[in-house]
Amino acid sequence: MKPLEIVQPEGAAFEVDGRLVKWDKWTLRVGFNYREGLVLHDVKYDNRPILHRASLVEMAVPYADPNPPYTRKCAFDVGDYGL
Repeated sequence: MKPLEIVQPEGAAFEVDGRLVKWDKWTLRVGFNYREGLVLHDVKYDNRPILHRASLVEMAVPYADPNPPYTRKCAFDVGDYGL
């Protein structure tokens, strides 16, 4: 496999200040918790609110089993395992 080389002669196009990420006209806060995984807060574009909160636990993945509760089981929901 050939090496991947990322070159940004003028520096990165984004800024990170703690949990705040700024990129182009976007700003967002990044969080993480054991139940949901990645959580995005206060997502804005050009200072206009887009999302208040979003997390990957909302993603549903069908596992090809037509029997409940597996038809729309959440891929990252540790609640399924009693944690």
